[in-house]
Formats: sequence, C-alpha cells, structure tokens
Amino acid sequence: MKKSSIQGKILLFVEKYIAWIFLVCMKMSLRYRVIGDTHKGQRVVYVLWHQNILSVLLSRIYENIGIVVSASFDGELIAAPAELLGYRAIRGSSSKKGVSALKEMLQMIKSSSIAITPDGPKGPAHKIKEGAVFLAYMTKLPIIPVVVKTNRKWQFNSWDHFILPKPFSLTEIHYLDPVYVTSKEEIGEKCIEIENLMLGAKEKI
Repeated sequence: MKKSSIQGKILLFVEKYIAWIFLVCMKMSLRYRVIGDTHKGQRVVYVLWHQNILSVLLSRIYENIGIVVSASFDGELIAAPAELLGYRAIRGSSSKKGVSALKEMLQMIKSSSIAITPDGPKGPAHKIKEGAVFLAYMTKLPIIPVVVKTNRKWQFNSWDHFILPKPFSLTEIHYLDPVYVTSKEEIGEKCIEIENLMLGAKEKI
C-alpha cells in the first residue's frame, strides 16, 4: 500500500470523528422550528437544496435516513461523519456512479426514506436534476420538498452558497405537500413543478 494512500485513510479517519464531535456540539446550540412534517415514519423521497444540507442533516439525526453523497473525496468528508450521526450514506451522483447509486437507493428505500439534493453535487444551484423524480416514479413514493430558513448564518462563496448556521440561531424547516410521479413521461414536468414550489415557498417564509 502506498504511503499517500495510508496517509489519506488516516486523515479521513481522524476527520470523521473530529467532524462528528463538531456537528454534535453544533446541534446542541441550534434551535429548530419544524412546519408540516406529517410524513415522519413513512417512506418518502425528501428533496432539499444542496446549500441547506447541513441544517437539515442536524435536524434528523439517528433516524436511519438514507442520504445521497458525491462519490468524490469531498463526498467522503460528508459521508463518514453523517454515518456516525445515524444516516445511511449512498455514494454517487449524476456524474459519478449514477447507476450503482440508483440501484442502492432502490434497495435502501424499501426500509428507509431517502434525502437527495437534486441540484448537487456541482450545480447549477436551485435547478432540479431528474434523479430524485425518477426514483419517486420507480418506487411510487411521494416526493417531499424541503425548504429551509436560518435567521443567523454564515454563507460561503461556493457554487451553492453553502449555509452554516451560527451558534444559537433559529432554523425553520418547512416540509411542503407531497408530489407524486405517476408516469415516466411527466418526469421533466415534475422537475419544473417541484423547483417552482421550492423557490416560491422560499420567498414566502
């Protein structure tokens, strides 16, 4: 085994636990107001913007929800601590390992809900790709759009304008009405519908 490979594995191992401790401490400092979460305990497909992944991640720890994370090295930095928080990570995206990730999602969703950031892993921001909608069509399960508002936050100059809630901030998480996909032909139409629902709700909260 190459020295660089060993060093990379050590780095990931250390990062996983440091990140986990940081996230647990952050979770303890945050306040949440949840609106419309009437589907807890049911199998659904959650969709949320990539910029809000941390806020939502901390609100649903230890619920055994599946999350789709990029197959890249950056994705590993998210997946490892997320699994310590009780999530089930699926590695893949529209650009990498898409087919294998879909197969894993179809298997996992038999027992767990799945959360997807449909504008990830690299954007464009707030534009829905078809993966989550296709999954809902294949499984006949509802899509639950999730919209987030944080009153005090740091916002990064990344493609998604990633949001990091400030300590003791209040985050509102709005679960919108379910969207069903009944035919393959309407997948494109549903992408636009869900995108408009999420953007419209964001302007109102």
